[in-house]
Amino acid sequence: MDRRSFVLVAASALFVDPSVSEAQHARTHRIGILASGTASAERQRFDDVTRGLNELDYAEGRNVQLERRYAAGRFEALPALAVDLVQQKADVIVCMSTLAARAARTTSGSIPIVFATVADPVAEGF
Repeated sequence: MDRRSFVLVAASALFVDPSVSEAQHARTHRIGILASGTASAERQRFDDVTRGLNELDYAEGRNVQLERRYAAGRFEALPALAVDLVQQKADVIVCMSTLAARAARTTSGSIPIVFATVADPVAEGF
Protein backbone atom coordinates (compact mmCIF):
# COMPACT_ATOMS: atom_id res chain seq x y z
CA MET A 1 0.00 0.00 0.00
CA ASP A 2 1.44 3.36 -0.99
CA ARG A 3 1.34 6.41 1.27
CA ARG A 4 -1.51 8.12 -0.56
CA SER A 5 -3.70 5.01 -0.22
CA PHE A 6 -2.84 4.75 3.46
CA VAL A 7 -3.79 8.37 4.09
CA LEU A 8 -7.09 7.96 2.29
CA VAL A 9 -7.92 4.80 4.25
CA ALA A 10 -7.00 6.45 7.55
CA ALA A 11 -9.05 9.53 6.79
CA SER A 12 -12.03 7.53 5.56
CA ALA A 13 -12.17 5.70 8.89
CA LEU A 14 -13.38 8.99 10.36
CA PHE A 15 -16.08 9.60 7.81
CA VAL A 16 -17.97 6.35 7.29
CA ASP A 17 -21.50 7.85 7.22
CA PRO A 18 -21.96 10.02 4.10
CA SER A 19 -25.24 11.46 5.42
CA VAL A 20 -23.34 13.61 7.90
CA SER A 21 -20.66 14.96 5.58
CA GLU A 22 -21.39 18.64 6.21
CA ALA A 23 -21.72 18.12 9.95
CA GLN A 24 -18.40 16.28 9.96
CA HIS A 25 -16.63 19.41 8.74
CA ALA A 26 -18.12 21.44 11.58
CA ARG A 27 -16.67 19.23 14.29
CA THR A 28 -13.04 18.74 15.23
CA HIS A 29 -11.90 15.16 14.74
CA ARG A 30 -9.28 13.81 17.09
CA ILE A 31 -6.80 11.44 15.43
CA GLY A 32 -4.51 9.53 17.76
CA ILE A 33 -1.14 8.59 16.31
CA LEU A 34 0.78 5.83 18.05
CA ALA A 35 4.35 5.13 16.99
CA SER A 36 7.15 2.93 18.29
CA GLY A 37 9.89 5.31 17.16
CA THR A 38 10.83 8.90 17.89
CA ALA A 39 9.14 12.00 16.54
CA SER A 40 12.07 12.72 14.23
CA ALA A 41 12.19 9.14 12.93
CA GLU A 42 8.45 9.15 12.17
CA ARG A 43 8.28 12.71 10.81
CA GLN A 44 8.11 11.80 7.09
CA ARG A 45 5.25 9.35 7.52
CA PHE A 46 3.21 11.75 9.63
CA ASP A 47 3.92 14.63 7.26
CA ASP A 48 2.40 12.42 4.54
CA VAL A 49 -0.69 11.83 6.71
CA THR A 50 -1.05 15.57 7.29
CA ARG A 51 -0.68 16.32 3.56
CA GLY A 52 -3.31 13.71 2.72
CA LEU A 53 -5.73 15.16 5.25
CA ASN A 54 -5.13 18.64 3.84
CA GLU A 55 -5.97 17.35 0.35
CA LEU A 56 -9.32 16.22 1.80
CA ASP A 57 -9.90 19.70 3.29
CA TYR A 58 -8.99 18.72 6.85
CA ALA A 59 -6.45 20.92 8.58
CA GLU A 60 -4.86 20.56 11.98
CA GLY A 61 -6.17 23.26 14.27
CA ARG A 62 -9.26 23.86 12.13
CA ASN A 63 -11.20 20.60 12.01
CA VAL A 64 -8.62 17.95 12.95
CA GLN A 65 -6.55 17.56 16.07
CA LEU A 66 -3.61 15.16 15.90
CA GLU A 67 -2.65 13.57 19.21
CA ARG A 68 0.84 12.16 18.65
CA ARG A 69 2.39 9.62 21.01
CA TYR A 70 5.91 8.25 20.48
CA ALA A 71 7.44 5.35 22.40
CA ALA A 72 10.96 6.34 21.24
CA GLY A 73 12.04 2.69 21.10
CA ARG A 74 10.66 1.90 24.56
CA PHE A 75 8.16 -0.68 23.39
CA GLU A 76 6.95 -1.34 26.93
CA ALA A 77 5.58 2.23 26.94
CA LEU A 78 3.16 1.60 24.06
CA PRO A 79 0.23 0.30 26.18
CA ALA A 80 0.31 3.38 28.44
CA LEU A 81 0.51 5.66 25.41
CA ALA A 82 -2.47 3.86 23.86
CA VAL A 83 -4.44 4.29 27.10
CA ASP A 84 -3.64 8.01 26.97
CA LEU A 85 -5.06 8.25 23.42
CA VAL A 86 -8.24 6.51 24.57
CA GLN A 87 -8.52 8.94 27.50
CA GLN A 88 -8.05 11.83 25.06
CA LYS A 89 -11.14 10.47 23.25
CA ALA A 90 -9.46 9.83 19.90
CA ASP A 91 -11.94 9.15 17.09
CA VAL A 92 -9.44 6.84 15.40
CA ILE A 93 -5.96 5.58 16.29
CA VAL A 94 -3.35 5.35 13.54
CA CYS A 95 -0.57 2.85 14.33
CA MET A 96 2.74 2.61 12.54
CA SER A 97 3.93 -0.79 13.74
CA THR A 98 2.73 -4.21 14.82
CA LEU A 99 3.56 -3.47 18.45
CA ALA A 100 1.65 -0.18 18.38
CA ALA A 101 -1.39 -1.82 16.76
CA ARG A 102 -1.32 -4.61 19.34
CA ALA A 103 -1.17 -2.08 22.20
CA ALA A 104 -4.04 -0.06 20.74
CA ARG A 105 -6.15 -3.16 20.18
CA THR A 106 -5.82 -4.34 23.76
CA THR A 107 -6.63 -0.86 25.07
CA SER A 108 -9.80 0.01 23.18
CA GLY A 109 -12.58 -2.09 21.79
CA SER A 110 -14.61 0.77 20.35
CA ILE A 111 -12.12 3.13 18.67
CA PRO A 112 -11.26 2.24 15.06
CA ILE A 113 -7.60 1.34 14.59
CA VAL A 114 -5.80 1.94 11.31
CA PHE A 115 -2.37 0.44 10.77
CA ALA A 116 0.14 0.68 7.98
CA THR A 117 3.13 -1.56 8.54
CA VAL A 118 1.92 -4.81 10.07
CA ALA A 119 3.64 -7.73 8.35
CA ASP A 120 0.85 -10.30 8.77
CA PRO A 121 -2.38 -8.82 10.15
CA VAL A 122 -4.23 -12.16 10.03
CA ALA A 123 -1.54 -13.98 12.01
CA GLU A 124 -1.56 -11.10 14.51
CA GLY A 125 -5.30 -11.49 14.98
CA PHE A 126 -6.15 -8.06 13.59
